[in-house]
Amino acid sequence: MASFDGAYESLIQGVSQQVPTSRLPGQVSEQVNMVSDLVTGLRRRTGSKFRRTLSSAGVDPKSVKAWRTEVGGVSAECFLNANTGELIMLEQDGAKYGEEVVHRFQADYLKASHIDNIRSTGVGDSMFILNTERVPNTVKDDTPSTFKTGGFADVLGSALNMKFNITVKVSGGGTFTGEYTTPDGTKPEHAGQVSTQVIAEELLKSIKSKSGFEEIVSAVISGSTLFFKSKTGNTLEMSTGNAKVYINTSRLGVLPNVSSLPVALPSLADGVVFEVGSPSASPTYFKYKYSDSQWEEVSIPGSPIGIDNMPVEIYWDGGEWVLNDKPFEGRLAGDDDSNPDPEFVDWGITGIASYQGRLVLMSGSWVLLSATNKPRVFYRTTVEELLDTDPIEIGSSSAGSASFKYGLVFNRDLLLFSPEHQALIPGMAQAITPKNAHILVTSTYTADMSCEPITLGSSIMYPMPRSTSHFG
Repeated sequence: MASFDGAYESLIQGVSQQVPTSRLPGQVSEQVNMVSDLVTGLRRRTGSKFRRTLSSAGVDPKSVKAWRTEVGGVSAECFLNANTGELIMLEQDGAKYGEEVVHRFQADYLKASHIDNIRSTGVGDSMFILNTERVPNTVKDDTPSTFKTGGFADVLGSALNMKFNITVKVSGGGTFTGEYTTPDGTKPEHAGQVSTQVIAEELLKSIKSKSGFEEIVSAVISGSTLFFKSKTGNTLEMSTGNAKVYINTSRLGVLPNVSSLPVALPSLADGVVFEVGSPSASPTYFKYKYSDSQWEEVSIPGSPIGIDNMPVEIYWDGGEWVLNDKPFEGRLAGDDDSNPDPEFVDWGITGIASYQGRLVLMSGSWVLLSATNKPRVFYRTTVEELLDTDPIEIGSSSAGSASFKYGLVFNRDLLLFSPEHQALIPGMAQAITPKNAHILVTSTYTADMSCEPITLGSSIMYPMPRSTSHFG
């Protein structure tokens, strides 16, 4: 009988999923309850201490996702049951908040057919959880519009023996004209009949006397300013035959510049919206707030007041943990051209991350960053100027077919990963703004996106398929 004498090859290099020809000496395909230790050699895996049982109805192994995070300075373990949308948070140091350290939340948004579609990230003191199966959509404002339903005529100057007039045209309701001619000044009493306030009062009396006017239009006066508002919700067009040095009108609710807005208007004007600027130059919209006697920039009536089906937010409000699944903020200024909907609306979100105090949402090859320190804001807050703190929306032309799924901050840059592309948004050792943000494609390796990339020392590790059953 033949015999062989020798030593087993060292098996302490650990487990490798690479094909056998690519493994290092001492690597194996699998270790069952064994640990490779350079000091003690190959030994049995030590036991684990039983700590707690967490129950969740309707759970199965393929519907559970667990991860560790830090929210508001508290380290916690998160367990999500995608079948029921239940999130369980187990604080590692919950004693300071009382004896109960397990917190349970439920949200329909967290229900998913596949657990890999659930992603999370932290921004400031909040954790955001994304479900890529839910497609965001805008929430429309169904309140009656006040856009151009009011109009003003501001009497600015006076003159003797001059015919003043104003015309109010109601869309679908007729045209009404008020007139007043100032005296020629040949009598002493004429001096009190040519002031701007008297002219405004006489014009109001004249136009109110027209048949049918008061049935469809409300009219008031404040000083030398006349204000009219449609009772039927139709638009009003104001005009005059006098030069602008005498009477300034709102015309069809479109004013050339902000200085054309009256300093003050009566209470009837509260909430009325005017357009400022030409349509070809990205107009702005202003609403009059009577309580403060000021004009505030707003969006065009009918704009989205929120974005639904967005990532849910978990935060500590000082007394308890809160799950916020309310819609994100809507458009606060501008219109579809000057402040369009974010790219992910009605299309979908493929990934989530955070960078420089901004919530990062990926939508295919597009990357959208929220306003600085306002992770729920993805519309510009003003269109009069582009602010450095405004949301950012950038796309990669060289990776047009990419579908970015993960983002990772590394070496002050934001690295982006898709199944076929790797890219980055350079931090450039400064704050990122809408003016300097751009995407650079760094490589085009095929990657497996079922596992999230991680930072390992000075390297980034992410899986790439080597064969049908092995990864590199």
